[in-house]
Amino acid sequence: AGLHLNQPRIMGIINVTPDSFSDGGEALNLEDAVTRGRNMLSAGADILDVGGESTRPGALPISVDQECDRVVPVIASLARDGALISIDSRRAQVMAEAISVGAGIVNDVSALSDDPEAISVIAKKNVSVILTHMQGKPHNMQENPSYDVPSKDICNYLGNRIADCVISGIQREKIAVDPGIGFGKNLDHNLEILANIREL
Repeated sequence: AGLHLNQPRIMGIINVTPDSFSDGGEALNLEDAVTRGRNMLSAGADILDVGGESTRPGALPISVDQECDRVVPVIASLARDGALISIDSRRAQVMAEAISVGAGIVNDVSALSDDPEAISVIAKKNVSVILTHMQGKPHNMQENPSYDVPSKDICNYLGNRIADCVISGIQREKIAVDPGIGFGKNLDHNLEILANIREL
């Protein structure tokens, strides 16, 4: 998305939700969300990640219209300020509307697997994407996560998702991956992934 990865980059998280894990309700209205984003930019954030649907453990899905109503005005406002925005969503329609008002990255905890139209949206819009590994869905991902070797299983999964994206027309250099710490993993899984992060 135009950022060189020769140094660490900071992503500021703006959850326009009442029920997110770390900051639910803190940026639910437009003014609070925009102010939060501007403050993060001033503090050094390189990317602002805007999400309208909580993916905390046990979270239930909301409607596409509700998700769009939450995130699109925030993204439009912050994009006018020149911010690099990622839309945190699993839904193709939300992705498309967010991109239309200025989002340059799609950040999908399902690695573009929940919505069959998602890959084509990324390919057609020619934006960057972050593919995250998640075992299960937010509402059940922490019930009984299981792996043979977490780091290897996740590398295999993400490698396959990258291949699917490239076959569908997404440029490889526009793809980043995220092992999804805490998304369908217990503490031991998370630690094993971090210990073997070079494999990723």
